[in-house]
Amino acid sequence: MKSKLVILTLFLVFFLIGFVVGDKSFSEQSEDLLEMRETGYKYISPLLDCQIKDSSQQKQTVLLKNKLEEYITTQKEKQNATHVSVYFRDLANGPWMGIDEKELFTPASLLKIPIMMAVLKTAEKDPTILSQTIISRFIDDGVVQDVVPSKHLIEGQKYTIFELLERMIVYSDNQAKNLLLTNMTQESINRIYTDLGLDVPGVFTPDDFMTVKGYASFFRILYNASYLNKEMSNKALELLSKAEFAKGLTAGVPKDIVVAHKFGERTHGPEKQLHDCGIIYFPHRSYILCVMTRGDRWENLTSIIRTVSRIVYDEVEP
Repeated sequence: MKSKLVILTLFLVFFLIGFVVGDKSFSEQSEDLLEMRETGYKYISPLLDCQIKDSSQQKQTVLLKNKLEEYITTQKEKQNATHVSVYFRDLANGPWMGIDEKELFTPASLLKIPIMMAVLKTAEKDPTILSQTIISRFIDDGVVQDVVPSKHLIEGQKYTIFELLERMIVYSDNQAKNLLLTNMTQESINRIYTDLGLDVPGVFTPDDFMTVKGYASFFRILYNASYLNKEMSNKALELLSKAEFAKGLTAGVPKDIVVAHKFGERTHGPEKQLHDCGIIYFPHRSYILCVMTRGDRWENLTSIIRTVSRIVYDEVEP
């Protein structure tokens, strides 16, 4: 009887060991997937399938992280910034890298992307809403823009919903955003956040509530066309590719490289925050890069974002 009990015990032990090892192997393999994507679109790349990917890509990501950490440490020592968070994701092969990616920042104008997505989500069912017009009027939201849009709405003039989307994204015009919000329900905007598992900004939300990794998810789902349909995802990224802010991510790559991105800036007393997040359409290897910064001088923060973008591009280029 005892011998049978011993045999049964050994059997269970070996079974559990095999289960754990097998589960670990599955877990490791699941992290090494090569994404297969649909072609034929300019700004999106819908996900079709996954395969095991080359581990050498992971090594490159580690080298990139080391270079960025060294640069960021130097900038902090020089007091050019108090915080710098970076999120990078290779959209061709999937590996990602984060530096202080859990640090909370004020997204500011970055929140114009979920507003755009909420409008386009509604337009999937009724595309005619994009041609509906709104008469421009000044709405004081109490927000002062340090990076002033180069174009402004003319009070009393009619603008289509799509024209307001364009002004809001391309020129980061707060008045265009405010007019759009008068024609939207808060529920339609909140749904974008809840569907992505992100905190919904509101009256009781602290100023610093979004991470660089969390914000990058907006670009991932647009690129994958996994939330908006293909037409609307492509339309959203096309608008973002025309953004006029050119001192951050776009300044770190050659002029012929398309960058679909959005910047955000906010001042809290002596502290300033400047962020730039987007997709860099490197040939055959597009990637997401988001940089969020905190410091006391705009020029220093701008320089840091530009340099981080250049370091990443130089690492991806080979």
